[in-house]
Amino acid sequence: GAPFLPTRKKHLDIFDHIGLQPGMTFVDMGSGDGRLVFEAAKRGALARGIEIQPVLHVYSKLKQYFHPNKQHIKFLKQDFWKHDVSDADVVFIFFIQSKMDKMKNKLEKELQSGSRVVSHIFTIPDWQYTKKHGSMYVYHRD
Repeated sequence: GAPFLPTRKKHLDIFDHIGLQPGMTFVDMGSGDGRLVFEAAKRGALARGIEIQPVLHVYSKLKQYFHPNKQHIKFLKQDFWKHDVSDADVVFIFFIQSKMDKMKNKLEKELQSGSRVVSHIFTIPDWQYTKKHGSMYVYHRD
């Protein structure tokens, strides 16, 4: 996997560019401290964070307890390779380039048409992004 490298708060404005609407399902694959999950929930999404690292998972769960939209948030301590994202409207990944082919295959198998993928820094091989905002690439599944 990848080391924990949190998405900077200044990058949270990506939510203004991905069309996330209240009631949509947002999944952060490798959610770390949960900051993207909390932002998605703040915007009314059903937000789910997948994190395998125990300390980060517990930290996120603790922060969830105090979050005003906690009922819209779920954190799972799980290997994201084993997590099904077929119900996701938006999937966020901040991953390493050497594993992006494997991630691409997972997303192609599981995502429904119309789903969006946001990748921070690294592009998805053979996919054409529809938007680039700073270091974020936004993709739409056909």
